[in-house]
Amino acid sequence: MHPKKRIATAKTLKKEKLPSLVSPTEEPLQAWYMDEATNRYLLTDPSSFIIFGKPGLNSVDLASAIAKSWNCILISPLSLIQDEINIGSEEGQRMKETLANDKRIAPDIVMNLIRRRINMSDIRHRGYVVEGLPLIPHETSLDRRRPKVHGDQICDRTESCSHSPDQLPDDSICQTFLDHEREIPRQVDEIFTEWPIKPSIIIYMMCPKQDVSLIIQRSQRAETATADAVVEDIPEDGSNSPLDLHQDTEEPPIVNDDRRNHSERFSDMEQKVELQCDLYMRLALPVIDKWVLEYDPQRVIRVDGRGSTQRMLQTVNARLRMLPLQPSILPQQMTVEEDDSNLEEDVKVRKEIKKLEMVEILQHKEIVSAEYPWRLHACEFCPVALTLGRKKKGYIEYAVRFLRNIFFLSSQEAVDMFVENPRTFLSPPNPQEICKIAVCGSLSSGKSKLSQQLAEVFDGTVIDMKKILPKTDTRYNRFNYYTNEEVLKSLYFIEERWEETFKNKLYRDGRYVVDGIPIENLTAVIKQIRFEDIVILWNRYLFNYKNDRYFQDQFANFKYEIEQIRRTHKFNVIMCELSKFEDVSKMITYVVDCLKLPSKTPTSATNAVKLGTTEETTLTGDNTSDEERPPHVIDLETAERLLDCGYYFLSSFGRWCPVQAYANESIPAVHSLIIPVIHQDYIYFLAGEDALSAFLKEPSKYLNRDFRPSALPLRIAVIGPPKCGKTTLADRFAKTYGLKRITRDVALRHMSKHYGWSKSAQMAEDQLRAGQPASIDSVTRAIEILSLGPRAISHGYILDDYPSTREETEQLILSGVQPMIVLDMKADLLFCLECQSANDGDTNASSTSFSFGMLRYENWQVHQASFRDWLKKFARNVVELDAMKSKWNVWTLADRAVRSRFSEITLYQRDADLDKIHSLRHMCVSPFEFQERQSQYKSYCPVCLFRENVLQQASRQRMDNQGMVQFEEHFYWICPRHMAVFTADPRQYLPPINTASLPDEVPQIFEQVVDVKHVCLERRLRLDGWCPVTYVDGPEKGKLTRGRTDLAVLFGQGLYLLCSEECRDKFLARHHDYCNVEIASVGEVDPRYLPDRGFLEHTVAKQVVEAVKRVAARRPKMIGLSAAASAAIYIGVHLKTHNADVDEVLAYEVTDERMAERDKIVKIVTDTVKTRPNPHAF
Repeated sequence: MHPKKRIATAKTLKKEKLPSLVSPTEEPLQAWYMDEATNRYLLTDPSSFIIFGKPGLNSVDLASAIAKSWNCILISPLSLIQDEINIGSEEGQRMKETLANDKRIAPDIVMNLIRRRINMSDIRHRGYVVEGLPLIPHETSLDRRRPKVHGDQICDRTESCSHSPDQLPDDSICQTFLDHEREIPRQVDEIFTEWPIKPSIIIYMMCPKQDVSLIIQRSQRAETATADAVVEDIPEDGSNSPLDLHQDTEEPPIVNDDRRNHSERFSDMEQKVELQCDLYMRLALPVIDKWVLEYDPQRVIRVDGRGSTQRMLQTVNARLRMLPLQPSILPQQMTVEEDDSNLEEDVKVRKEIKKLEMVEILQHKEIVSAEYPWRLHACEFCPVALTLGRKKKGYIEYAVRFLRNIFFLSSQEAVDMFVENPRTFLSPPNPQEICKIAVCGSLSSGKSKLSQQLAEVFDGTVIDMKKILPKTDTRYNRFNYYTNEEVLKSLYFIEERWEETFKNKLYRDGRYVVDGIPIENLTAVIKQIRFEDIVILWNRYLFNYKNDRYFQDQFANFKYEIEQIRRTHKFNVIMCELSKFEDVSKMITYVVDCLKLPSKTPTSATNAVKLGTTEETTLTGDNTSDEERPPHVIDLETAERLLDCGYYFLSSFGRWCPVQAYANESIPAVHSLIIPVIHQDYIYFLAGEDALSAFLKEPSKYLNRDFRPSALPLRIAVIGPPKCGKTTLADRFAKTYGLKRITRDVALRHMSKHYGWSKSAQMAEDQLRAGQPASIDSVTRAIEILSLGPRAISHGYILDDYPSTREETEQLILSGVQPMIVLDMKADLLFCLECQSANDGDTNASSTSFSFGMLRYENWQVHQASFRDWLKKFARNVVELDAMKSKWNVWTLADRAVRSRFSEITLYQRDADLDKIHSLRHMCVSPFEFQERQSQYKSYCPVCLFRENVLQQASRQRMDNQGMVQFEEHFYWICPRHMAVFTADPRQYLPPINTASLPDEVPQIFEQVVDVKHVCLERRLRLDGWCPVTYVDGPEKGKLTRGRTDLAVLFGQGLYLLCSEECRDKFLARHHDYCNVEIASVGEVDPRYLPDRGFLEHTVAKQVVEAVKRVAARRPKMIGLSAAASAAIYIGVHLKTHNADVDEVLAYEVTDERMAERDKIVKIVTDTVKTRPNPHAF
């Protein structure tokens, strides 16, 4: 499919309302404390990747490499099927039988496997790398006459049919095979709409369709050679043999040998791959482009699918290093072998000392350096158990390292759950206090008030036993005693009743405070219902002797039993005697402090550690107190290792220098010295010593600022005549900003050396060997390959002396590698020849070099005027530079222009999704693109139409996009007078508030010069060629002024001539005031009947004045003639070339050019002679 068609299709699909995927990041101020930094990391979705590419490209290896490099989960259709078979599940057995019977697995089965894997817990921490989607049929029928119902080794239905393939009826085909036109787009949409974690990075593998079959052929040859080598290297005894995923002693491998397909004719395979790519480009690519347009362009990475996996991975990593992204940090279980041979069994002190030594060993095990030991987490309880609603002590036998902390878990099962996804157990509000509390006590002991306070503090709900216990008859049950069955039945009834009356509470999460469990039933209750904390209140002086005596007897009876149950179930019992507290508030404070988790305030390691064993003792965390350390410098290797293990985090600046960001440098200069600095819990990368000293002096100055780095690669092109300094300027840009300099020669050599097997390289080589220049398509492919390299994809590239024609520019646009900014260097022939002489190192250059330079300049100059005019109108982001000035001046102007324009481009890309006005001044919007996305007002100002009823249109003479803006999905042109008001409130001047609309017919500029003698144009000419604007609004109203034939306006069926551009603009804006003017006809004056002076004024006066001015400016001198004769000849040639009635105009134009070139040669020779020493001068 042609790129224009697929982009148009993508834009059509984009009109649907799509959910915003990557919104502009409003980065808060830097978090300076570990809790904030950790919580920000835990609450941020992990980096996830989706790889798209034509079928047949090596996306599996690239996905595996990215998954290994970024600690992600690989999700591939083939790997999921193989894993399911290896597990031995029922579904895996069916798939194994299906493949063994040479059948195909249905795509809905594969998609179910992917959905199930995406929703697993480890994905939410590690992220994923998905490849192989959408599922494209693999075995495509070569018979065009048959219905296009094809299969894939992972895509086709497993159902079989009794009919032979040639006899399948149409209904059976429709029921058996998948509707690809519906299913393939749905698979792509599902990725971005239904998956719980959306892809954060899109990787697109670029490859021309004609090279896909060659890649498959090369891959098959490599696999065959590898398989033969493996067979030859297998030892006879079978030792050290590689793992065979399909090894089975009873059954043959389920996957057949692929070598049987290698005998397939290459023509058949090529045609099959072509049909498969056509299906992908027709169905999948427009939907992919739709979502790519919705994404932040910084997070869309293009790689060369023809390159090796290593090169593609280098490209991806180089691009990702420009973003503030960090690979997923994986927890690791830590073990220390304990030697108890020297311990005495009856000495617990020695055992405690040994445990303390083991903790010290864990703190210094596998550390980056001695300065950064692991720290013990503050909480003494297992975070997994806390999340599940239990308080369990952590043990040193189940130590796990994550980020900079060591966590002690309660069991191996908890370790496995924590390693799989620690975010579940550490993300706020976890770890949090458990609210499963039972409060009991004597009458009027304050248990109800305490229950209310505990529920408020721990975010629970009070369950009042008085309201749920059955009413008793006080005549027979004086003290409201209940049986254990009645109390348990009431508590079991809570859940059913809760769903009816308290659905908006947190009881379903298990956070409750039970108030008033009878003391005599407490032992039976805690045996059946889980409580983590039990608070018992009593006051010996509150009741009379009889009741108090009874309560004391009851408490003494079950006190021992409660202690035994506490040891068994590991819950906390708080015995609170009210007589010891002065008031209720102190009692409540005491109970809350006992129930809260240990404080996260850092404590010393040796004084706060209580070591636990699997029997009884406990383990407490250790957060070694960090004083407010100033920023300190580390080396690059240490910084990367600290980031990899999660000891410190990558700041929101990424690897950008915060000092450069503060200076608002849109294109940060590349520095050879990068200095990492640790400040609080983040690592910053400073560019150079000056930036380091500034940052260390006042770090808050550079951090308390909203900074969203733009990682867009810079793309520049430098064009101009040969030997004018293009390469010098390109090298300066490449050295300053780390850009890749690309020329057509370097690109062709690179493609021929590394991709000589591709069709573009072979075509270019054949053309060059035949003595012909390489085709534009081959050169564009070569440039595209270099533009997808690591350096070009991360920093950008600069095209040196390319493009030079309109065809080359259009080909770059179709390939997506067009430059953002074009630097057009202006220089004449004399300057180019001087630069050539300076480069040759010989001021007395030979005539051959001069003639060669003149020939190159003349060949370049043939179509450059028209190309430059077209480029200004089309790209509208061309910077003209006077190359004949100093190098400093050229570099300063070019650098300033590039910085200014690129800052606006990055601002647009960053805020494109915001509901605001976006300037398109330097966005390279072509007239065709503006016409596609223009509003109902087209190129007219809606504010002028709304306020003044004036048709104010964009000037066609301007070569930039001044006044062009975007609001929502439409482009508008706003005149300079109304730009401020439209930017402040654009909706006021747009429908439905603005009811003004363009008339059915609007005046149009007539681009051609009007031939008044032409029959058709003469019939449409209005007002006999007089200017209506001057006649109506001129200084002297009613004065007749003849309109110019090159300033014509077409309105309806009439053609109007205007005398000036100002008059033409007025007519275009208020045509209704001038089109109905009536002018009386005035006879023409025949200059032949005028006096001599009047005749000369009306005929040749202007041409003579122009000729004299030209001679005065050039001061020509022809060899062998006097100055007067030379001037007379120049004046005569000028008059001849501007006389339209002379038939020999072309011959005189050639003569004029030849005279100008000879005059330049005379000047060159004169200047050269002046530089030589004159031996005859004294």
